Amino acid sequence: LVDWVFGEYEEGKGYFSNLSEFKKNMKEKCKSLAFMQDITNGTKHRSITRYTPTIKDTQRHKGAFSSGFSKAFDVSCLKLIFDDGTAVYFDEEIDKVRTFWEDYFINKLGEIV
Repeated sequence: LVDWVFGEYEEGKGYFSNLSEFKKNMKEKCKSLAFMQDITNGTKHRSITRYTPTIKDTQRHKGAFSSGFSKAFDVSCLKLIFDDGTAVYFDEEIDKVRTFWEDYFINKLGEIV
């Protein structure tokens, strides 16, 4: 979506000289975008060689409870694991990305979503 937004809305306006600069800016505004980039590129290409990925690994956990329960229970989830061993939950990060894009489209681009 970052590539599409640049081509459709930002390219030629002078705010960013190229797509790479725009991507960097967007990932600074929403760190979770970098996580989603790693997931999509890792899925498409099996490994990432053009940049150093933020995510080291993913871990699928099959819990005893459905995701309708809070994380205080043993719920099924997908964890994103970083080099230092810390982890975040995919569902929380994708919610951050969705919220970011809704805000960006409405407040920056003036689009109704």
